[in-house]
Amino acid sequence: MANNRNRLLVITVAVCLGLLILDRIVLGPMLEGWKQREAQIAKLETQIAKGEALLSHKAGYEARWDEMVKNSLPAEQSEAELMIYAALNDWSKSGLSFNSQRPQPWVTEKDGTRHVDFRVLATGSIGSIARFLYDVEQDPRALRVQDVEISARDDAGRTLSLNMLLTGVTLRGGRND
Repeated sequence: MANNRNRLLVITVAVCLGLLILDRIVLGPMLEGWKQREAQIAKLETQIAKGEALLSHKAGYEARWDEMVKNSLPAEQSEAELMIYAALNDWSKSGLSFNSQRPQPWVTEKDGTRHVDFRVLATGSIGSIARFLYDVEQDPRALRVQDVEISARDDAGRTLSLNMLLTGVTLRGGRND
């Protein structure tokens, strides 16, 4: 009877030890692998859903990109600067008078886009400056106001000074190449 009991205990210990080893060496890593794969599958499904959403809006994005390329500055530097001067002339019809309009050196980015900064100094009334800034922001050309400083030129504040940095961009992938 003691022999049977010892044998039963040894078998029980061996089975428990076998189950422990099975859990630690086989089942644990396998379950962890399944959890990682499940997380990766969920991540990929999310990425696929985002990709499908992007593809459903592809035509709109392409139309917007084509519009941006169409409105970007020409690749030729002198042409681009002439376009900016023409735009400034159009916007100045608000009653603003320019003291200075000068381009800074062109900068080429790593992605191939090029941009030029224009320093603009002008004077006018608050209405003419407001109209000028509104016209600049509403213009479809690839020109953006980077920095604006407005200060009074007289004690009453009727004549104001505008110091502005305007940036123009040339994009790749269209008429500018």
